[in-house]
Amino acid sequence: MTDNTSEYTQTYSKPQNRYSCYLNEGAITVSTAYDVNGKEQKVCTYAAEIKEGDWVAINNDTDNTYAATGGSLLVEKPVAGESLVLGKIVALPGRGKTPATSGVADTLAKRLSGGYLRNAIVEVTAFGNITEGVFVCDGSNAQVPGVATKLKFSIGSGYTNHGLYMDGSGSGGANAVPLHYVPAGSDGDLYSCVFGISGMIPAME
Repeated sequence: MTDNTSEYTQTYSKPQNRYSCYLNEGAITVSTAYDVNGKEQKVCTYAAEIKEGDWVAINNDTDNTYAATGGSLLVEKPVAGESLVLGKIVALPGRGKTPATSGVADTLAKRLSGGYLRNAIVEVTAFGNITEGVFVCDGSNAQVPGVATKLKFSIGSGYTNHGLYMDGSGSGGANAVPLHYVPAGSDGDLYSCVFGISGMIPAME
């Protein structure tokens, strides 16, 4: 299967490394409340609410795929023991749809497919560059967001197609950090992925 035909969903060259990102804030609880005019309305509370000024980490769940996010980055509160903090929220410009009930938004997969995630502007401090590319599956190594050690630049695919193509590798990769999850797939499968580049990348045939 292939998943390398999507176009950019946003511009990855904004000033000061600022990007629009989706927020994974945990399960959404839906209730009702009344505004100052006495009108009843739905209210959402989040299990792990994120606010402007908070530092956030890249989400490393398997549901965080390029296809599920439309190519956007997905961030969340940092988890102890993980080294995935990539920047801070500088603005909260938008919100997702309000779920009809709590049950339709109680998993990340449901929140992504239902469009229930809020979004924010994140100032990314972790990378010198963020760019879209293609991951070439090797059938053995899934690519987990935040893990650079299993990625190497594909000389063959990169020069045949004239772009950033990354090969799956058991070890030895460095400085190209996948920001979406990609399954191990079958050898030769192609998936779109966004990468954070922090230095020179090892290459392989």
